[in-house]
Amino acid sequence: EEEAISIPESTNAIKIMTVHKSKGLQFPIVIVPFAEWGFGDIGEKNKDTLWVHHENGILDTFCIETKNPDKEKDQVLKSILQNEKDQMILDETNNLYVAFTRAIDRLYVYGEVNYVQSHGGYNERRISSAIYKALEEKLLYEVGEERKFEGSTDMNSNEISLEEKFSGHQKTAFSFKPVLPNPEIQYNIDFGSRLHQLLAKIEKESDLQNISSFLEDENIDDAEKQKLVDSTENLFKQNEVRALLFEDNVEVYSEIELIDEDGKLLRPDRVLFKKERVVVVDFKTGKPRPKDQKQIKNYQDVLYRMGAKKVDCRLLYVD
Repeated sequence: EEEAISIPESTNAIKIMTVHKSKGLQFPIVIVPFAEWGFGDIGEKNKDTLWVHHENGILDTFCIETKNPDKEKDQVLKSILQNEKDQMILDETNNLYVAFTRAIDRLYVYGEVNYVQSHGGYNERRISSAIYKALEEKLLYEVGEERKFEGSTDMNSNEISLEEKFSGHQKTAFSFKPVLPNPEIQYNIDFGSRLHQLLAKIEKESDLQNISSFLEDENIDDAEKQKLVDSTENLFKQNEVRALLFEDNVEVYSEIELIDEDGKLLRPDRVLFKKERVVVVDFKTGKPRPKDQKQIKNYQDVLYRMGAKKVDCRLLYVD
C-alpha cells in the first residue's frame, strides 16, 4: 500500500517535481539540476530497439537496435533512424521549453559542460553543453538584475548551498538538511491522515455504532482516539450528511483509484453510485481552499469521461 506525507501549501519548503509534472505551473525561483539529458543522441549511450517496416528486406517488419543515422549504410533504415532522431530532438526541445519557462524571477540551471578536445567543440548531444555553446555565441537573451527578495533572510550554509562556480560533478552543488514541520503542523497532518482512514471504514449507517472499534489497533492515546470519535460523530449528526452518504446507494467505493487521460492517479475519498446519479465525496480538515474545488472537479471530469450521466460533487469539512 502506498504511503504519502501531506505537506500544507503554506510550508516554507522546496518543491521537487519532474519537468512533466511542472507543466502549467510557475514559481518565483526554479532550479533545474542535472541538465544533462540527451539531445538527439540516438543510439549513442542508451541503446534501444525500434520496429521498422522495410519492403525490400528479408522480412517486411523487424526490430533493429537504434544507432546514429550517419553510421547506417542502408538508405531506407537511415531515413527511418533520422526520422526517429528528429522526433527525439523535438520531444527534448519541448521538455527543455517547459523546464525553462516555469520561473517567474530566477532560473538556475546546473549541468556539466562537456568539451570534446578531439572534435574541437562542445558535445551538443547533451543539453547542458548545447546551452553553454548558445550562450557563448551570444544568441538573443537578456541577463536580469539579481536582487534580494523582500522578507528573505540569509541562508544557513548547512541547509542549502548553491555555488555559482564549482569543480567536479554537479551533484556536489547541493547540500540539503532535512527540516521537519513544527509540532503543531505535524500533529494536524497526522490527525487528518488518521481521520481519513477512519472515515474510509464507515461505508454504511450501521458502522456508526462501531466507530471506537475501528481505532482499537491504532497506536495512539485515549485522548486522541476520543477526538477522532467526536469529530466523526459530529459530522454524521447532520441529517443531510447521513442522507448523502447512506441513502439510495447501489454501490459504495472508498478511496477508489481513478486514472485521468494523462495517466495521473486520482483517489477520491468516496464514490457513491446511486439510482440516478453518481456522487463523489471528499473529506477535508482545516479551512476551505480553492484547490479543494479544483481537486474534486477533476474527479467529476474523469467520471464523466468514464461514462457517468450525472455526477454531483460534495466537499465535507470535518472539525
